[in-house]
Amino acid sequence: MSSPDYYQLLGLSRDANPVQIKKGYHRQALLHHPDKNPNDANSADRFKLIAEAYKVLSDPIKRANYDAGFSSYAFTSSVISPEYLKAEVDVKKVRLNEEVELTFSFPGEGRFFKKPVLYGWEITAGPTVDHRYVLVDGHSIRETVLHYTVCALRSGVQTIPAAQIHFHHIPVNSEAIQVFVEENNCYFKSGEKAGNNPLKVMMHRMQVTSNTVYRKTIIHQRAVLLPRSDLVYWYHKVGRVLKISFALMGAVFAMTRGESAFLGMVGGSLLAGVNVHLMYYMMGIKSKFYYSSHHPVVLEYEECGYRLGEAPHEGLFGSKRWAFVKSMFV
Repeated sequence: MSSPDYYQLLGLSRDANPVQIKKGYHRQALLHHPDKNPNDANSADRFKLIAEAYKVLSDPIKRANYDAGFSSYAFTSSVISPEYLKAEVDVKKVRLNEEVELTFSFPGEGRFFKKPVLYGWEITAGPTVDHRYVLVDGHSIRETVLHYTVCALRSGVQTIPAAQIHFHHIPVNSEAIQVFVEENNCYFKSGEKAGNNPLKVMMHRMQVTSNTVYRKTIIHQRAVLLPRSDLVYWYHKVGRVLKISFALMGAVFAMTRGESAFLGMVGGSLLAGVNVHLMYYMMGIKSKFYYSSHHPVVLEYEECGYRLGEAPHEGLFGSKRWAFVKSMFV
């Protein structure tokens, strides 16, 4: 049986600082507290493991000993590696559009992995690859772990199908996982239930790694799904159509007057914005332009170094001017 990885239990990387360790502990403890999961027989045991992990990783001496003990394991060719593919989720009861951490682990690395077709789910981040040493039948085995963040798009009992990997051209399947997805409230209008059209907020984080030889920039991208009712989805579409229409009419009007089409488009967009926000106010609907950036999950990722928007690219469509133009039609 594999020994637990304290970093994975708290959802941390191995270079996590004390603040991140504390936040990871509070987040996992809140998710897996037995009082919040009365129907999950394993929640109490997992809660104890989370507390044990925090006790070790929050103490510098205990953490150093733990890291040294794990790093001292070495994979040897004399040990016959078992062949398995494990699939796990951090929670089995979640609300619509909330995040679920999905991991697949298997011995060794470089295998041909085929992820499942996730009907009713959306992958919002990943995969990220991690390696760790675990004890299997008294032997140290190097294990590869693939991390995904997924969000359910429908309520009810949703299934994560089996994944597949090949060992010596022989397929090995993981077990399918069932997650109970509860209904969620619409974030943009009180009294409404979330439908099947959440608002997708893109975020990115740039990580720069360097040594004496080279420098490398790693871009992490993820999406946050904000629950939205079908009624609000329709009004947001109407608002977008109005903004585009007013922007085009403003550009045409400015050109007929011999003025800059860009300035006319900006003016038309501003006029449309006033009318659209008035419509939202009358219907009791929050604007996605402003309130999407103030959702608690978005703010939480911003604290972790993420920024709003997709990662910047070279060229016209990745320039700051184009980003400004796109923001007017959000």
